[in-house]
Amino acid sequence: MLYIYLFGLAGLVVGAIAILRTYCEGFGCMGLAVLWLIWSAAYIVLFILGFFVLGKAKRLATNPKLPKQSLLAQATLGLLLLGYWAAKNVT
Repeated sequence: MLYIYLFGLAGLVVGAIAILRTYCEGFGCMGLAVLWLIWSAAYIVLFILGFFVLGKAKRLATNPKLPKQSLLAQATLGLLLLGYWAAKNVT
């Protein structure tokens, strides 16, 4: 389950970069909004999965360092993107 979470996290990073690099013009911006909505839903699902992975690592008495660092990286990614959006749209 840890590897599913890590691959999903890598997919989130790649997806965020791809969406950020996409140029919108006119009605195409609506498509970007849908992409961000889907990305946000995947972010939430993976965040919940990350907590399950961390809980499982603690229960099995394995080293929970990697799941904990991955959750921290995911939270940082979300906060950075939220800050980018706020700086770009709240002026």
